[in-house]
Amino acid sequence: MQKLRKEQKKLEENGDLITKSMTLSDWMTYWMDNIAPRKVRPKTLAGYRSVVDGYIIPILGKKPLDKFTPAHVRELHRKMECTPKNSGLRTKKKSEWPEKTIMLSSTYVLLAHNTLSAALKAAYREGRITSNPCEKVDKPKKRVTNELALTTDEAIRMLQHCSHCPRG
Repeated sequence: MQKLRKEQKKLEENGDLITKSMTLSDWMTYWMDNIAPRKVRPKTLAGYRSVVDGYIIPILGKKPLDKFTPAHVRELHRKMECTPKNSGLRTKKKSEWPEKTIMLSSTYVLLAHNTLSAALKAAYREGRITSNPCEKVDKPKKRVTNELALTTDEAIRMLQHCSHCPRG
């Protein structure tokens, strides 16, 4: 009876019941081929394709779309944040990575989150899912870098010094 009531509630909320389960991979492929090209510019679409084919589908593609949760979104964030930027290192054991291995940028992880969110928003609108799990997860934050810049006085002194240096 509880299961029946749950399905009745879904029917009331959405006006339809999901009868055929689709994987996230199936949906992302459909979305990339049919929905995204009508909504974004070609360069944006290329960025979407990069994260969809390179990370979203390989990491989460086998998950059933209607069972997709915020925990899956966090899994994508976590795995991407621990992925080396150098693709040659990705097939090696972590113990074989150089000491200061650079990971994927936080901006790239944010692109993956935003791409997945846009695709799941479309799935929600089409009634394939009952909510967008990306909306229930905080977006990844951009990493803060400690980049040192010259002060104005330091820059002036450096330029003065360089102006007296012989060219050659």
